Order: sequence, then C-alpha cells, then structure tokens
Amino acid sequence: MRIYGNIELSEVDGPGKRAVIHLAGCSVGCVGCFNPHTHDPQARGSREVSVASLVEEIRNQFPGGIPEVTISGGEPTDQLEELGAFTEALKALGAGLILYSGRTLPTLRKMPLWGRVEASIDVLIDGPFVQAQPESVQMKGSKNQKIHLFTDRYHKTDFDNRLTSIRLTEAGEIVILGFPSQEIINLWSS
Repeated sequence: MRIYGNIELSEVDGPGKRAVIHLAGCSVGCVGCFNPHTHDPQARGSREVSVASLVEEIRNQFPGGIPEVTISGGEPTDQLEELGAFTEALKALGAGLILYSGRTLPTLRKMPLWGRVEASIDVLIDGPFVQAQPESVQMKGSKNQKIHLFTDRYHKTDFDNRLTSIRLTEAGEIVILGFPSQEIINLWSS
C-alpha cells in the first residue's frame, strides 16, 4: 500500500485522539483540493508499506492500544484491495474507522472490492470536493459531501466542529491537519 508521509496523531480529524493515514495517489483530482501534494503516488514523502507493517507501525506509535483512525488521501479507494485488508485488520483490533473518499457511496458500491471496506469502517465521508460549495460547519470539505454512519460508534453530531492543527516538523515542513479555513488554504497555496 502506498502512503503519503507519516502517521499523525490528531484531535481535529474526527472525534477523539486519532491516527491519521494519508494514502498516496489520487485519480479523482478535485479542483482546489487541500491535499494536492498527496495526488502523485511517487511524491516526496510517500512510501510503500505492507498492510501488516502499517498496522504494526500504528500499534508501536500508540502503545496504549489502537486509537481511532482516519484514512484520507489522495484517494484511498484507488488502492481498494489494500484498503480493504487494512480496514479489516484495524477493525479486528477494535479501532474506530473514518474514511474520506472523493467518490460517492453509489459509485463505490459498484466497485467489486468495496464491500469489504464498507463492512469494516464506521463512517464514510464521501463525494468530490467542490470548491464553489465550501463547508463551514461539519468535518467535510464542501457542502455536497455526505456523512454516512455504518455503525453506532459515532453520531452525526460528532462531526459538527471544524478544527485545525498546524505543526512544524523536525525537517522544517509545515503540516496542516483538520479543516482549515479558506484563509489558511490560501496562505498554504501561495
């Protein structure tokens, strides 16, 4: 599986303390995407890992137990077979799983391997980012996107805040997690 960068600990990418995994590569390519640096599967900072080693990496980073996990991208469903194995392994360990996809649920349900992913995640936030419809309340990029609850682990109100975390890495790179305002996105893009 190809991931972009490191696993981040976040309190702004879903309810509670979460591991955030950004998969590398995106065939959806939404105009104005906040994570365009993740679209190239070979981008600087991306790496190839096995599902087992990624699960172990998360376990080692969070020795108190597997945390809640948010999977984003790039486009995670571009690696659907690996994504299914990854979400099943995390679910077996008790993780709560939120998945973001630029594809809609009806489109995903037409994909042969989607069923195993849907069976192992708690929440899907779906749909392409539409720059002309910015969201300002919920944990999604634009108003057209939908929050689908597949289990009762979370409630829709768990997604009613938009927080942002800005960090400076040891390598001097700026990392933005969560849901930045348009002003932050504009600064980031310039």
